[in-house]
Amino acid sequence: MENSDPVEFRIGIFFYLISAVALVLFIASDFAEKAEFDYLFVSLVLFGIGWFFRRKIPPPQRVERFIYAKRFFGDMIKKIPTKKK
Repeated sequence: MENSDPVEFRIGIFFYLISAVALVLFIASDFAEKAEFDYLFVSLVLFGIGWFFRRKIPPPQRVERFIYAKRFFGDMIKKIPTKKK
């Protein structure tokens, strides 16, 4: 079983997850009424790094699942007369 995701995608997801943990720590420290803003800044930096790695990945190819249905209904819609005022 192979995973077809590129390494950059996986690294980006890893940084997103670590960013989420740091954000949870910041929220927990805020609930404890002693807000540690270092966790917030670390979370933002890690999120930025994760975004940097994820943006390199090209979007997936467009899948034409219902190409015949789109053609059929598209032709039908074009044939419907429109009301003119």
